[in-house]
Amino acid sequence: MTANFPVAGKAATDSNAAFITDTWRATRRLTVNLGLRAEYADAFVPPQTKEQGVFGTSGAFDRIEGGTWFTWAPRAGMALDLTGDGKTVLKGTYGRFNELLSDGFANAYNPNTQTSTTYRWHDLNNDKLYQPGEVDLSVNGPDFISVSGGSTTFRNPDLTKPYVQQVTASLEREFPGSLSVRALYVYMSEHRIQSIVNVLRPFSAYSIPVVRKDPGPDGLYNTVDDGGPVTLWDYTSGYRGGAFVRNEYRNADSAHTDRYNSVEITVIKRPSRARWFFTTAFLATKNHRNLTANIQSPNDELFNVDETWDWNYRLSGAYRAPFDVTISSLCTLNSGKAGQRTFLFRQSDPLGGAPLSNTGNLSQRLEAFGASRGT
Repeated sequence: MTANFPVAGKAATDSNAAFITDTWRATRRLTVNLGLRAEYADAFVPPQTKEQGVFGTSGAFDRIEGGTWFTWAPRAGMALDLTGDGKTVLKGTYGRFNELLSDGFANAYNPNTQTSTTYRWHDLNNDKLYQPGEVDLSVNGPDFISVSGGSTTFRNPDLTKPYVQQVTASLEREFPGSLSVRALYVYMSEHRIQSIVNVLRPFSAYSIPVVRKDPGPDGLYNTVDDGGPVTLWDYTSGYRGGAFVRNEYRNADSAHTDRYNSVEITVIKRPSRARWFFTTAFLATKNHRNLTANIQSPNDELFNVDETWDWNYRLSGAYRAPFDVTISSLCTLNSGKAGQRTFLFRQSDPLGGAPLSNTGNLSQRLEAFGASRGT
């Protein structure tokens, strides 16, 4: 891989927002909040100059437009006193939250920024050091594999801002003895997730099946934990070379919307005449998350969805001893971070199978997400 790191590359995003809200008592027991947020974002690359490096090109560049967006985000909330004494309350909210663009969003379009190009390396003298002549550095030559960054990414005029929708409902009840209980439900969905896609190498180009053996969890072939065959997909030679690299930000389609359903139960004992108090809560979340939002090849479809449950339990308490000495403790339990096994399949198969002639080395998921968990 060759890397070009210009020192002066920069990008900027101008963001402005305004929010209006109103609250009123619809009845003696019902309170309603409504709000609306307006947002404007302008991402761009200012004029700049690039010096010649070992790899890459030089030049002076005018301002580059990365896109402008004007979006709305409605919000609503309500609280209903079910018993009229303020001790049993039903609450609900709805909110839309548009993604805030980072200052460096437009850097993807900047020719004066980091560019990484991957080639096949022929170590002719086996010294494990690169020398000129061991790689054909032409982006249309036989050693070219891929390129990212710099001017390989172009603006997509149809790109829209991602957004999150969230709906909550809760029931809260206060009991004698400064004790309260809350049951909360949260639904959250993430829409139009963005990622960079090579639009000149379509899904249909990956039409060459390459069967490899799963080496198992130890990553070594011909051991007792070896798995079965794995089908990888290589693209045809007709799509090889820099002429078939044009990266664009794309929004995920509606079929690849991420969704999360959460339930939380919380019990709180507030300080009172008693010297002790505590808070305890249990949270469980059902995930439906796409690990790759924009599918580019059949390789992306394998074990692509996170359908795990995550949970967390928390207990904190304290006791106020004489002389104003407070003794406290905190206990937290959780389900552990979910993961999955992957393996880097090399271009050449050490077992003598067919090579990944055009894709090169390929990291592939080999089990469902959540099959392994951290502690």
